[in-house]
Amino acid sequence: MKTNPVPDGEQVDGASLSVSCTVKPEGDGYFVEASAQIQARQSFSIRGHFTSSGDQTNLLGTWYDRSTGTFQQSGCTGTIATTSSGPGIKAGAVWASVSCPRAELTGGANRFCEAKAEYRFENCTQE
Repeated sequence: MKTNPVPDGEQVDGASLSVSCTVKPEGDGYFVEASAQIQARQSFSIRGHFTSSGDQTNLLGTWYDRSTGTFQQSGCTGTIATTSSGPGIKAGAVWASVSCPRAELTGGANRFCEAKAEYRFENCTQE
């Protein structure tokens, strides 16, 4: 798995990376909808309301791997990263992690797993 930044359209292990994201002001924080997909092999997406501090709750996390399928949970918890300039969230960017203790395999297979991710989305749509 790639651990350093990769721009949209770059190659990851011989496959194209497709990234899309929105981080826009909403109420007391930001609405975040972001996803990254490695050409039909793997994907990750996060959606929800984020504030600048404290635990982020009720996030929707989705993971896909072509060998296992899609796992999803709507009660995930996130943590905003701390950067040298303050919290890792602003209009157009989010640096955070998410934990979903009981992500369920879609399709009614009654299979669950713990799913976690650390992510950094930048240059996102702000409106």
